[in-house]
Amino acid sequence: LRQQRQELDARVAIRVKRYKQVAVLDSIPGFGQLTILAVLSSIAGVARFSRPEQLSSYWGVCSSVYQSGATLRLGSLTRRGNVHVRWLLSQALQHLHRKDARARKRYLKLKRKKPRGVARAAQVRWLTQIIWHLLKKDEPYRIKAAA
Repeated sequence: LRQQRQELDARVAIRVKRYKQVAVLDSIPGFGQLTILAVLSSIAGVARFSRPEQLSSYWGVCSSVYQSGATLRLGSLTRRGNVHVRWLLSQALQHLHRKDARARKRYLKLKRKKPRGVARAAQVRWLTQIIWHLLKKDEPYRIKAAA
């Protein structure tokens, strides 16, 4: 199993090098080569998305909307996108909360108001929007102190 794991890690390392924006995503705490490869290969170029909400919708981390006339109801996550990317982003959030005080503060504020799962889903959506902005502007993630 160790040998197979080493072979897979080597393949991932080779494939990650094909993307130009690896350094941008590598600056986000909690993002390893597998997460970077999953994110970059699933979106196939951030130019396809003109707004961060479109990327959130593509990965299925936005809420569903039921609307008819004057009635508007917001539902749970659509979950229409890539399951693996959603899972990897939620795992990366745990590391991001340890390293970035601003992200941790935002999560704790959400968690006081909403159930833990809803707060985590909101954080995944927030991280998705950050990824869009970083890739569009081609600049690294900056850790700032919590205000």
